[in-house]
Amino acid sequence: MKMLKLIGPFFVETSTFPEEELDPRVSWIFAKQQKNPHPKTNTDKIGKWMLFIPENEIHEIWNKVCDGVKSKNLWEAKVCPKVHLKKNEYAIMIYTPDYEDLDDVKKTLKYITKNILNLKKIIYYKTDDQTRRHIYSGDKERSWIYSSSQFEIDDLF
Repeated sequence: MKMLKLIGPFFVETSTFPEEELDPRVSWIFAKQQKNPHPKTNTDKIGKWMLFIPENEIHEIWNKVCDGVKSKNLWEAKVCPKVHLKKNEYAIMIYTPDYEDLDDVKKTLKYITKNILNLKKIIYYKTDDQTRRHIYSGDKERSWIYSSSQFEIDDLF
């Protein structure tokens, strides 16, 4: 697993954790299996579970996410650095390569709920295409395609 930070259009290896990163040029810190996506990945199909983590929990949660990527239970993830913190919450995106592959989307949600955090609130899944089209919560168009509440607990465990 590689931890990379995005500075402008460039990926740079890092060992910095989100709460330590203060460089405003760094937009995201990534946990990836490899530096570039697998060549067969259709980037139009990528989606992500969106987690919003309180400041006091980020180190522990990001470590668990990185462990999931390292063990290949999670495909990829990214976290905003401290310098871009909003509402005292860190945004973590946990990716899947194909939002139409419901088994993988559910498998990823199951891993999140069993190994990363107890779901005290609903989390949402959106496509990268929705992000590219600037569809965000509060807009007229719904900003997600799945929510954790859609899946039966029995489906996950």
